[in-house]
Amino acid sequence: MQALKKLGESFKRFFNSTEYFRFVLFAALFFGLERVSVLSVMAILVWSIYLFVKKMLIEKRIRRVRYRKVLYLFLGGAILTVLIHSDKNLIENLFIIYVMTVYFFQLYGIYAEKSNIRCRKELKHILTFIVIATTSLMVLGLIGLAIFPKGFSWNRLHFILHESRFVGLLFNANVAGFYSAMAVIACHLLWRVIRAEKKLSVRRKICYILCIVINAITLFLSDSNAALLFLVVYCSFVMFYIMFRDFGKKRKHGFLLRIAATALSCIVIVTSLMFFRVLTQSRVSLAITSGHSETELSKGTISENGKVILTDDEYRENLFGHENTNIDSGRFKIWKQSFQMIEKFPLLGVGKANIVDYGAEYIGGLKYNDFHNGLITIIVSYGLVGFNLFMVFAITIGRDLLKTIFQYKKKCRDDGSVLVLITAFCTAYFVYSMFEQALLVDCSYRIYIFWLLVGLGMSYVLKYRCQAKRDNENTDQSVTDLPSAVENIRQKRRLKHQHD
Repeated sequence: MQALKKLGESFKRFFNSTEYFRFVLFAALFFGLERVSVLSVMAILVWSIYLFVKKMLIEKRIRRVRYRKVLYLFLGGAILTVLIHSDKNLIENLFIIYVMTVYFFQLYGIYAEKSNIRCRKELKHILTFIVIATTSLMVLGLIGLAIFPKGFSWNRLHFILHESRFVGLLFNANVAGFYSAMAVIACHLLWRVIRAEKKLSVRRKICYILCIVINAITLFLSDSNAALLFLVVYCSFVMFYIMFRDFGKKRKHGFLLRIAATALSCIVIVTSLMFFRVLTQSRVSLAITSGHSETELSKGTISENGKVILTDDEYRENLFGHENTNIDSGRFKIWKQSFQMIEKFPLLGVGKANIVDYGAEYIGGLKYNDFHNGLITIIVSYGLVGFNLFMVFAITIGRDLLKTIFQYKKKCRDDGSVLVLITAFCTAYFVYSMFEQALLVDCSYRIYIFWLLVGLGMSYVLKYRCQAKRDNENTDQSVTDLPSAVENIRQKRRLKHQHD
């Protein structure tokens, strides 16, 4: 009986914990379980509703969420859009709105329920999981690549290699590229967090460096331009901050020099990553094909009008690297289609789940249910009203992050510059979302980690502001007490003189 009581208490603590909920949701999205089991989706949905009502509404922690009024207006506009178009995909549209509510209040709003210390602890757990799980998946993918250099398919799913791009166990090269790039950034973040706690041992350094190398290799083999851009912008932002964080202390004539140095650094970063991508693809191609026969690997001599385009030996050196017929990979076409949809429904949009149906009805059909651009997808889904509200929120958050990392440079440095790296990640991700379906109106691991890191970044912003406020109050108190302290010293001297 006692054991059952303890077990019941353990289950109660587990289901009342938002930290456990976030971790379970993260793991489910990371491994794509939402696409496999409807039951798991429903269980997590019920759990999230329970925690939202209990933590945010009953305990009134929703009042601590910054800029919540803009979020209310955005979600209200989204609900109005769904009700207007309720004749199509009502349940799917309502589900997407609830997913956005989770992003806003249970991920971004993490600081409303936890202190910065507890937020930092949860950050370490999530980053550690990303590094270990992603690196394990990539190692398994590389082992599979050595065994199946041409990849294989099962049940319409592609494994290891597809269209001359590494997909590993993730079925999609762009997704594999993002996982790898995110693991590299997670290693960097984790390194700085643990270093700030003075717990960074040599063994951990070696493990992090090894994980970075493995994930960099798989990123290059995936040949994902969007994921590579994600990493380039992240590194470039860090270089920009290093160049300009102490600009106020220097002479202004150094501005152009710093701009030139930043531009040169970005060029070096881009050139280096492109060089290593080509080198990695070439070296790995030779390495994995050396142990296989010509029959297993031969692509055959490709000819066009009697001219040889690619020989078998050249194929061995170019096993990776997809060939685009156009640089935009078809994005310009679907972006043009999105403008036609915006013209038809400019103010409130059509709802995310209705994009394909309304595309078929009004512009002759759409191939995808998104536009490979986070902002365009928001405009089409919820109109210019929803887009403007979202941009007000995004610009306000971006201003808070940028202002804080430059205003509280010493505090950031004492914490290992974690807030700087989170701001770099958010900037890089925002750019990345301009070429992928990864900003708000979707249920995926990529969007989850973005909104969670935005919330963790805001916990640092509030921490530094609260510390600065307490420091100012202590200074004011010291100044107020100074006259009375001086008067006490004078009175003691007079008493001493009278005694003498």
